[in-house]
Amino acid sequence: MRLGSPDEPATGPRKGRSKARESTLKKFWALLAIALLAMGLVAGCSDDDDPAGPGDDNTLTPLEEFTAVVDVGLGYLATTGAPNVKDYAWFSSQTNGFDGFTILDIRSASDYAAGHIEDAINTSLGAMLGAIDAGTIPVDRPFMVVCYTGQSAGHAVAALNMLGYVAYSYKFGMAAWHTSLDTAWENNAGPTNGTAMADAGVAIETTVNTPTVTYEWPNLGLPVESPAEAVSARVAATLTAGFKAKNLATIHADGLEDYFIVKYWTMDQYTGADPATPGHIPGAYCFVPKVDLDVDFETEGLLEYLPTDKPIIVYCWTGQTSSQVAFVLNCLGYEAYSLSFGANNLFWSELGANQWVDNAPEHPLVSK
Repeated sequence: MRLGSPDEPATGPRKGRSKARESTLKKFWALLAIALLAMGLVAGCSDDDDPAGPGDDNTLTPLEEFTAVVDVGLGYLATTGAPNVKDYAWFSSQTNGFDGFTILDIRSASDYAAGHIEDAINTSLGAMLGAIDAGTIPVDRPFMVVCYTGQSAGHAVAALNMLGYVAYSYKFGMAAWHTSLDTAWENNAGPTNGTAMADAGVAIETTVNTPTVTYEWPNLGLPVESPAEAVSARVAATLTAGFKAKNLATIHADGLEDYFIVKYWTMDQYTGADPATPGHIPGAYCFVPKVDLDVDFETEGLLEYLPTDKPIIVYCWTGQTSSQVAFVLNCLGYEAYSLSFGANNLFWSELGANQWVDNAPEHPLVSK
């Protein structure tokens, strides 16, 4: 697998990052001094068999590991294109249309066999990277990832982009490819089934909640010797852990106060000042996209307020963007979940944008 920098890496003063890099620089000079000393020893007494002494350990510090994953994970979320969720019209308009993409279908093998997009490759979150390394998934084109609803695909898309590939999610998943596959969305959104807040007896909140407690950064404890290894290790482990999502009924039954709930929207959408939204889940905090999860994590943004002692719920309009955010947070060592079906499940009828609507698509399916 390959690893690349985000399209738009942030720049500027980074207190913690500069310390991490300063530590790396010190290690470099220490290793250089040791190397020069060793050369002198070899020249002067080549028969000596001196064991390696202290200072030979090249492993990254916990902060350096965390910084490496922040740079790539939050760096990806900050790019202009993120979250790279695209619909049928967009894919069709690209050079060579759908043929210009390697299509990954991460549904079950049986559902894939019953009907899939032509030339799509069936894989899973846990098997995807191994198949890429083995060469059974080609990497000569951008990826289009499709699942049932567009939500679990978000994990795969975030992972691939963090590893330097170009990957997109097919909006609303196979439910938006063929009307016969829309059951999951139909059962969790729309005027009848998109009423989770009312069903749970939870009132919509419009007041602003401000986090006040800060936490230490998670210790990833890898250990590794390079930033690239840190990112690769965390992405692989997070994919192996599988799709992380919970619905409102579950977190309400557990107790909303037992979760740190993040609404990944603008402040106007969070408060309901935007007529397209009525407000938010009680107790939720607003994290503005591309602003509050900042790569300058020790001086900017709200990352320090994310708890390491309770689970985090992230939600958006549909669960497709929040899936990617939750994946990145899990890579960073937090326990994070995407809210299933997002605001479409909470209060579908009160949304003025990004609603699931069954347009009864009937794009071609191939059975196997």
